[in-house]
Amino acid sequence: MKRKLISFLGTGFYDTASFYHESESGLLEYETPFIQLALTHIFKPEEVVVFLTPEAEKMNWLGEEKKKSRHNGKEYPETGLKGLSQKLFPEVSFVPVFIPGEQGEKETWEIFEKFHSQLQPGDSVLFDITHSFRSIPVIGLACLQYAGSFKDIRLQGIYYGNWEARTEKEPEKAPLAPIEDVTSFVGLMDWSHAVREFQNHGQVVALLELLEAEILPRKKQSQGKDEETRLLSRLGGILRDTRSNIATCRGRDIYTREPCQEAADIVRKLQGSPSTVPAFYPLLELVLAKLEQLRGPEMNVSDEVRKGFGAVGWCLEHGLVQQAYTLLQENMKTWLCQRFGLDYTLRSERDLVGQAMTLSRTPENEWRGEAGKRPDKVKQIQKQVNQEIVKLYDELNQKRNDLNHAGMVDCVAARNLESKIRHLHEQLISNIGSTQE
Repeated sequence: MKRKLISFLGTGFYDTASFYHESESGLLEYETPFIQLALTHIFKPEEVVVFLTPEAEKMNWLGEEKKKSRHNGKEYPETGLKGLSQKLFPEVSFVPVFIPGEQGEKETWEIFEKFHSQLQPGDSVLFDITHSFRSIPVIGLACLQYAGSFKDIRLQGIYYGNWEARTEKEPEKAPLAPIEDVTSFVGLMDWSHAVREFQNHGQVVALLELLEAEILPRKKQSQGKDEETRLLSRLGGILRDTRSNIATCRGRDIYTREPCQEAADIVRKLQGSPSTVPAFYPLLELVLAKLEQLRGPEMNVSDEVRKGFGAVGWCLEHGLVQQAYTLLQENMKTWLCQRFGLDYTLRSERDLVGQAMTLSRTPENEWRGEAGKRPDKVKQIQKQVNQEIVKLYDELNQKRNDLNHAGMVDCVAARNLESKIRHLHEQLISNIGSTQE
């Protein structure tokens, strides 16, 4: 586990510049023709991995074709990076890694593999793209993302020594050249990936991690007075609660909460204030569009039942099969209670309508529980609900029981359970939506 700088060395003649970087501790500056030395001085890596071609080795690693150059007021005959690094930073290991000079598909994969071989579990990586050739930054970023999945690689920052943006300091002195931090563009990739995970799979973990990474240090620094931080924290809470309520089938919360409206209010406030998380804000509309699905389909039912169908649709989209069966059956009970003037929040009323849907072929003298206490209400429900809905409910009830008993009795095939719940969901929306109150 090391703090490691990964860099590339080209074949050009590098003029001396006074590279500078703005940090929390102030302006840090270092004069050298090699950006690798400036970054080593500023960020103090334990190891510097330098990728280079045989041509770059001769020109800039060994310095065989270069003239003397001035470094911090001293003249060194060894103008290559190897010799200078040994004299200026003897405590730091500079490791050359040879890569092909040509860039076809074969060479690209070879570079990828060599890049990957230099990453060890737990490494904290600084990535220098100043002299990266053509597709090298893309290869490096792809490798860092890939390795980060199973090697616990932490990207400390991506830096670029911008020689083109140099300004003359004083006559006869090296020009000033900024070291630009472009790490935020990787952050854009992270935000995009996290929102895509939420869109495609309903997963909020990656999004919450990014929000928390942004929120926690600012909350501590501002002692809770940063308005944007408070709004982002609330948005994170909405996403977390929404995912949890569906995953754990919290029907009442699904009925009573308005995650899309709550999130929309927060987004409007965020959009009306200066943004300190620019990578995330353009993606907020995608988050809202996803939450909009929970409003449910347009149909002639109450808001509660419509949102219940929306939650089932969310489950089906994200592979939550058991939750879909549970929510769909309970949503039917809510619809039945409302249709027949019963309180859907009472267990006794929900038990009654559930029995009414399953006792049509059972003699009345065998009715027990709520059905036995209120047979007239059961008969009214059975008479007024069309048989197609009764049939769908019965099938839904059987499949839900099979799931709840882990397939130990009937053991319906998993693929059949998945296809059947989609059919039941569509048919119930069609039948209930066309029912005249």
